[in-house]
Amino acid sequence: MKRKPPEVVPAPVPPPRRTMPREDTLARVIETITHFDRLPDAAGISVSAVAALEGISMVTAWRWMKTGLLPKPQVVGGVHRINVGELRQCRADRAKRDDLLDGKPLMGRKSNARKAAV
Repeated sequence: MKRKPPEVVPAPVPPPRRTMPREDTLARVIETITHFDRLPDAAGISVSAVAALEGISMVTAWRWMKTGLLPKPQVVGGVHRINVGELRQCRADRAKRDDLLDGKPLMGRKSNARKAAV
């Protein structure tokens, strides 16, 4: 008696992701950056707008939030938002720190004592 080959069942197709068009997101970020000075301190802006405002990548923005260089985001309706007042305070503190350091890096590179001894 011959065995029947196993029935092949196609893998389920996941539903398409609901994403916002890139042009719309970019337009919102540009508008936020352009009118940043006019926003009230209680407003919340997206992480992508903060990254663009600071001139850093999204990955760096998340890393800065994790280390405390940027304020932690709040989740509002499932979307991460950063408080404008807290962001302004962080930027002012960073500007003061940069003035105190007078352009020197916050943490210098450690010299390798073994290389210097050789």
